Amino acid sequence: MKLNCLPELLFDQLHELHAMESQVARSLPVLSGSVMNVRLRKLLTERALRARDRRDWLADQMMRHERQPETRMHLAIGGILGAGNKHLAETGDPFMRDLLMIRHCIRIEQHAARAYGFASRLAESAGLTAESGRLASFLSELIEAGVRFRSIESELSPAALFPRARAGHMKTGADHPGRNRPLKPNQTQKTR
Repeated sequence: MKLNCLPELLFDQLHELHAMESQVARSLPVLSGSVMNVRLRKLLTERALRARDRRDWLADQMMRHERQPETRMHLAIGGILGAGNKHLAETGDPFMRDLLMIRHCIRIEQHAARAYGFASRLAESAGLTAESGRLASFLSELIEAGVRFRSIESELSPAALFPRARAGHMKTGADHPGRNRPLKPNQTQKTR
């Protein structure tokens, strides 16, 4: 397909989004099986369902405009998923695996959000106001998912970074001699 006009560019982007959502919808349920954190597993399952819904909406839009959804590989998402699977396979630690899962999901959400933002602006420019609004709502949904992933990440980070914290053995800085104590006047912090 030659991209010589705005509608052709828009439908090329819809094909790209369709390919991306197809890959995400297939991958997330598999990945969620290796997750330890219950909230993260639930969010991954929800994101897979929403990816299927978005994929189906995109297919409907293309068919409505007499375009056939193509089966193609979305190279950027394929790369993110491939790198994510490689990293996940390299760790045996469930906390680290969950953190890596979150980081890779955030990358997917960020890429998808940029793509939906671009497609929404193209649809608006092409006079497809309803489609633009729906694409913009998908963008908002992806941004919200990123916030939810970051919330789970912030809960996991201390436990993943400090393995003793997992078992409740982590002492606070105040419990360690010489740590987090206020300096006396004219005293400087010693460095090692």
